[in-house]
Amino acid sequence: MAIIKPNNNTISAITALPAGVGGKVLQVVHGSTTTAVTSSSSTEVTTNLTAQITPSSTSNKILVFGSVNGIQTGSATSTAGAWRIRRHDTSTSATSGTIIQSIVNYGGNDNASSDSQYALSFNHLDTPSTTDARNYTITFKRSLGSGSVQVQNNSASSNITLVEIEA
Repeated sequence: MAIIKPNNNTISAITALPAGVGGKVLQVVHGSTTTAVTSSSSTEVTTNLTAQITPSSTSNKILVFGSVNGIQTGSATSTAGAWRIRRHDTSTSATSGTIIQSIVNYGGNDNASSDSQYALSFNHLDTPSTTDARNYTITFKRSLGSGSVQVQNNSASSNITLVEIEA
């Protein structure tokens, strides 16, 4: 088997990608929570799932992904939740931050008198265009029906991961 030597260098001698090649992972930040939050109204609230990252360049991307574990309660009514990923600076409340992704009526409608438990996975590639610290927070509200929507039921863990990708 032949050994490939780029530019007559050994693989260990290569210390950087060629100019113009991006996609390098620069930093990874993780957040999690097990604190239960319940909403019985159509007012948006935070899940307490948040993470903060400070991009090193205005042209870099932030890959946001994770999962929220929750429960929606129907109480014999059609109840559904709406979820959002929000980006906000450190002085702005989570529910007034920029919406970067919305998932409406996730989990279907619960028409039973018993609880319908589910997990929500999410991912989004964001371009914050700043080098200032940014928080990414998952918010939710009841979007349909008269029941309640709860997240982190029974201390279930919800997680968010932020990955800065070099442009």
